[in-house]
Amino acid sequence: MAISSVRSYFRNRMLEAVSDAVEHKIAISFDNTSVNLKNKTFFIEYQNNNNIETHGNRVTDEIEVTVIFLFKAYRYTQASYDELSDLMHDYKLRCSNISRYETGIKRVVGNTMLIEEIDETNDNILQCTLTFTVRYDNDVI
Repeated sequence: MAISSVRSYFRNRMLEAVSDAVEHKIAISFDNTSVNLKNKTFFIEYQNNNNIETHGNRVTDEIEVTVIFLFKAYRYTQASYDELSDLMHDYKLRCSNISRYETGIKRVVGNTMLIEEIDETNDNILQCTLTFTVRYDNDVI
């Protein structure tokens, strides 16, 4: 089991929820991305891998995952905000669904969902930041 499977788990759930989403595989800077790519672009980051318990040859880690999703809002209308909110809520539910858990993933808890303008000069791109806590089991080496 590799910790990178956490990224693929969240990527797979995103592509289930938003089939035309595109993963941004460069560092977390969207400044060099075209507006067309910004619509339905996402980035997954996992960090703060904490060992919370050890039982024999099994180590349980708790991992913080942040998913950033960009959405073209067409002048920041309420309908666009609602559409993004519904898409990301659906994504959060898919991530938390125990029947979708993959090898090593034992629990996914959606912590926060924040929707805001990507910057004050461009109000037609919304950014949704979701945070999750993942409980992940590993075998010792």
